[in-house]
Amino acid sequence: MPDNLQSKLVKLTKAAQSRQAAGRLDDAIMIWRTILLAQPDHVPTLYALGKTLFEQGRIAEAEATFRVAVERAPQQPALWRILAKVLMHWENWEEAENCLHNALARAPEDVDTLLSLGQLKLKSGAVMEAMAGFQTVLDQDSANKEALLGMGEGRWKQGQWQEAVRCFQQAAMLHRSDPAVQFRLARAQLSLGQWQDSWDYFEARTKLDKPDWGRIPTWQGEAIDDKTLLVNHEGGLSDALQFGRLAERVPAQQVIYRCPASISRLLKGSHWSVEVASDRDPKPRADVQTSLLSLPALLKLSPPDLPGRFPYLRADPTELSHWRSRLGDGVRIGISWQGGSRLFGEGTRHIPLTAFEPLCGLPRIRLFSLQKGEGREQLQQLGLPIEDLDPELDEGRDAFLDTAAAINCLTMVISVDNAIAHLAAALGKPVWCCLPHGLPEWRWQASGRDTPWYPTMDLFHCPNPGDWHGLMQELARRLQTMMGGFDPDNQR
Repeated sequence: MPDNLQSKLVKLTKAAQSRQAAGRLDDAIMIWRTILLAQPDHVPTLYALGKTLFEQGRIAEAEATFRVAVERAPQQPALWRILAKVLMHWENWEEAENCLHNALARAPEDVDTLLSLGQLKLKSGAVMEAMAGFQTVLDQDSANKEALLGMGEGRWKQGQWQEAVRCFQQAAMLHRSDPAVQFRLARAQLSLGQWQDSWDYFEARTKLDKPDWGRIPTWQGEAIDDKTLLVNHEGGLSDALQFGRLAERVPAQQVIYRCPASISRLLKGSHWSVEVASDRDPKPRADVQTSLLSLPALLKLSPPDLPGRFPYLRADPTELSHWRSRLGDGVRIGISWQGGSRLFGEGTRHIPLTAFEPLCGLPRIRLFSLQKGEGREQLQQLGLPIEDLDPELDEGRDAFLDTAAAINCLTMVISVDNAIAHLAAALGKPVWCCLPHGLPEWRWQASGRDTPWYPTMDLFHCPNPGDWHGLMQELARRLQTMMGGFDPDNQR
């Protein structure tokens, strides 16, 4: 290659790297492609282009690029490994595993490949094989962070929660400066009811994605009885409904909770002792500020501190007469079977509507759908005897105003872990919250039916992976027993 061409390609490479470092990925991709026009088989450029495409979410193009790179340089394990990562994105477990074995054939002791294989096995459900891979890494390096976390996740998936926590604790002790490790430990301990110190570990999340709140100083837990505290919302609507009440516990002269605009009317109508402001309005003046999910750590929250004032949400009393008339008589059960993505969530929050069939045939029971948005299409597809309330619920800018009034007039709610479950429980209604098998979510307990967050909520864990129908059969039996005048927990 002529020296002047080589010099030009070196300059282009540096320019592409500079654009990528600055986050100008489109520009970097264009430059990488320009280099490949002159050097179609240049593997480092193919690798860089594929990596940039993958970072930009152009997965199919990244896969095609890495396949070319592997074809040009099959002896390089890093190429097989990153191609496997792309294939794992598609959940193409078999081919991804073949790629990792190709990488191991060329570098049998490569730690990165062993870790990738372990992660693949975890995601594909082969937990024991995953843990064997992580153990191989730990035999070489007992402090390897990814292997310790992988072992913890494996034990977590197997329901060995205390052993999993010990793995996370070891990782946290060895990697004190890594917020992701501290945060994983916090979520595990919280789901086991180990609240002491866990909320402090939970604060590590603020180092992972630090919000820009402006110049108001952050409250560190000092006395603020003569100051105004601004509580900034964090998370989704479920978090607002679950944690918003903690703002009333802050010993400040004034507390302002700046909540999602869609629920500001609901919260204001509940007559909290704090001022409720919409996040669509200008930011209120305050002396100090904090995040909603930092309140448990600042208040040194523990289970005996809950629930405080209960119920702490209130439906609009002017709507109740309408909904009592609309819903009529009988045992009226509201159901919701799907939730969206959740901040720091664990496991699935989707139950197929077909799983509710055991409830549909029970005498004197009427089912009402409280589901909004995604998931409602199943009502039309299945044709189950479920009354759809969606056209009458919350069609304006405000969320849950109609839903809160409707729930207040129901007998109970059976729901997946979503905002509907939180809303109903915060209104003081009986709620049966359906949770996936294993993989306890940090806000709930790993076992047992009670939760300190809501005295009227019962937690029901799916008995086997994906066996939602089996869970609903059990709930149907409980309903029948209760309607017969008996306590289902005292039946032999």
